[in-house]
Amino acid sequence: EPAVLFVLGPSAVGKSFITETAASQLFGSYHNAVVVDGEVFRDQHRGWCEVVLHGMKKHVLHQDAWAVFKGVKVEDSKKSPTGGKVGVSITQALKTKILTGAVRDRQNIIVPSCANQLDRLEADMEMLIKAGY
Repeated sequence: EPAVLFVLGPSAVGKSFITETAASQLFGSYHNAVVVDGEVFRDQHRGWCEVVLHGMKKHVLHQDAWAVFKGVKVEDSKKSPTGGKVGVSITQALKTKILTGAVRDRQNIIVPSCANQLDRLEADMEMLIKAGY
């Protein structure tokens, strides 16, 4: 049976270290699970990387960059209660796609999270429980 590991805590508390250690114990290796981590998304997103690089070169902090990036919406296949399409952030759409694929393929899952959006975290947990995790 596949399993899921949620590692919750504030930014910079050491979730990555805890995740790798716990994953080795639970799954035999950190690499035996799908990791759903916003930090990985940011590190791989070309636009985000360019914003960070620009800030470092110019010695400025783009305080609003992450909020703007998260504010970009894509259409979700779900319908809103009013019957229209629902817009979700790019990062949330990617997270949903990765979770859905991991559940479909019955893979182990690791979800490090700051738990800033408790409703989304609870929805993910509920979905995974219903899927047999």
